[in-house]
Amino acid sequence: MVAFTKAPSQNTYQTRDIKLLNALRNRDAVGDKDTIALNGFFDLLKDRSTEEKDYFFVKRDGTVKFAYEVPTGPVRGMFYWEEKDKLFVAYQDKIAICTASTGALITTVTPFTSTSGDVGFTEFYYDTGDTKIVAADGSKLITIDDSNTVVTGSDPDMPTTFSPHTVFLDGYLFMFKEGTSDIYNSNLNDPLAYTAGDYITAEMVADKLLRLVRLNNYIVAFGTNSMEYFYDAANASGSPLARVEIPIKNIGFLGGVAHKGNKIFFVGQTTETGPEVFAIEDWKIEPMDSPPIRRYLRPGGQIYGAIVSIGGYDFYVLTLGSITYAMSLENRTWTRLAFKQTTNFPIFRAVNVLTANGHVSMVALSSGTALYSLVPTVYQDDGENFTVKVQTFKTIFDSFHRKFASRLMIIGDRANAGTAQISWTDDDYQTYSTARDVDLSQVRPCIYRMGDFRERAFKMEYTQNKPLRVDHFEFDFNIGSK
Repeated sequence: MVAFTKAPSQNTYQTRDIKLLNALRNRDAVGDKDTIALNGFFDLLKDRSTEEKDYFFVKRDGTVKFAYEVPTGPVRGMFYWEEKDKLFVAYQDKIAICTASTGALITTVTPFTSTSGDVGFTEFYYDTGDTKIVAADGSKLITIDDSNTVVTGSDPDMPTTFSPHTVFLDGYLFMFKEGTSDIYNSNLNDPLAYTAGDYITAEMVADKLLRLVRLNNYIVAFGTNSMEYFYDAANASGSPLARVEIPIKNIGFLGGVAHKGNKIFFVGQTTETGPEVFAIEDWKIEPMDSPPIRRYLRPGGQIYGAIVSIGGYDFYVLTLGSITYAMSLENRTWTRLAFKQTTNFPIFRAVNVLTANGHVSMVALSSGTALYSLVPTVYQDDGENFTVKVQTFKTIFDSFHRKFASRLMIIGDRANAGTAQISWTDDDYQTYSTARDVDLSQVRPCIYRMGDFRERAFKMEYTQNKPLRVDHFEFDFNIGSK
């Protein structure tokens, strides 16, 4: 036992709570130094009477492979037609149509000549009350009705190359011609018919369009250096659209677009700053406070964005090359995701589907042929354990004097808990101690006699087929005299 280093009236023994909620502060793209929160999320608990808040770190949902798997990947696009219980999955030059709740293949159609690139989908509502699905690959435009009949557009007034991400608004289908700022519209109540001259140009800034997105009853036109809003002005001729005369937003589009209700999330860049994550709600554009992530956002790289539901919460999931982040839409905390025992979870497409497991997120990865559902009652990825990891920021506990560590206890749920591994680093994440097992089902899940240090960070890993919810670490130590 280490003796007191001061008189008994000045007790040098301390017990500190080490909170697991920390902003991501990784210093490099590898992401293994500084704080880590991997394969989990921060669950906010708030007492309505006292307004006190507490955060638990919770293991994310596991994945179950969908019954249908595309013959050849990757998946080019997905769409869920909830009214008809159908899931459309585009791959190569084909679209597979499945029963969404069971995964049974209904039929496969071959409407395209291209075999790579995005395939976009949208619902088109006719004034008769009928609905069809519109699909596009950038050179061909088709409709699919509820009998799975495909009709291909051949109107010579339709652009020959266009963005596959079309938008439906007020009985029209809108698209922009590739390499221009021209937004074309279909004829009213006919997504496959077009009239020469029926387009409007996004011309406030001399740039080219990269994406159209519907926001409430507006269309947002994302360009290389700007954003413009349009609305249906019911013009008698030409385009039905008119520009919303609000101050132009000088934010260029880079990728990662995803929708949640009346919000759009995307990665953009102003002319004065580097890339960052933004959210649009009505006319308000707000950065998502992600400085560590901004360091790894690079124009020209592949950026995938999706809205995914995990553990009853919704997340904006952003894949940047070899690393995947998830931001809670409730509390804006960022964590990282990894699939199975790989280093990232490259979610390429995502839709929310009603299946036998309830409403779940269905995802496709940037490579591979399988689709996966995220299921709250599953704790593995397709039958394989995955690792949950929490790493704290290094701290000196208010003094650079040498400390002598006597006990660390994990405060969290005991029911159904398994064994976690605790290790630590005293040399700025260069080396770690041998990991020690901690049985979380015990009344006091502790480890003892952890040596001396001046500055320390802790790491907890959990790789069992069980749930996990942890509040904080409780740490006992004695401060030396120098």
